[in-house]
Amino acid sequence: MKKRIALLPVLSLLILSACDKEPDCQYQRLPVTSFEKEYGCSNTLYEMDVKLPLDQPHIGHKIVSSQSQYDSLVTSTTCNPQIDFSAYDLVIGKVMTDREFSSAEYVLRNPCSSDTLSLVVVLNNSTQSPTIISSTTYSALIPKLSNNHVIDVTISYTLKLILKI
Repeated sequence: MKKRIALLPVLSLLILSACDKEPDCQYQRLPVTSFEKEYGCSNTLYEMDVKLPLDQPHIGHKIVSSQSQYDSLVTSTTCNPQIDFSAYDLVIGKVMTDREFSSAEYVLRNPCSSDTLSLVVVLNNSTQSPTIISSTTYSALIPKLSNNHVIDVTISYTLKLILKI
């Protein structure tokens, strides 16, 4: 009996040490650019629009992989570049807000051993007071995706607060 009890901690230790430990994993940050940086466009947050499914016409995103797809889905009054779709895919989407934003910043990350990329869209506020609820269009040019990649988009906001004392 004592031999069995003495073997129990040794066996437990062997079993635990044999388990695969997940290595310390960190996100790999990937390059991302915008119409403003790449093509000199301005005010794309409000001058561009994208056709989204009828069940969600004002929220969501699309991945655009060709110029013909871009031409059929995206409209703009000021910016219609010929995108290098051999190098880029375009992630474009909409979000409904009650604020007006002056700019957007994009961070693209690749989690360890995952086919899901994470795009964080940071919308920077230009005014302190709410405006009429409207649609804001974000657009990020990302490195060309392989067929099995998926994009998760997270929207984040920075708001400038002005305190009058």
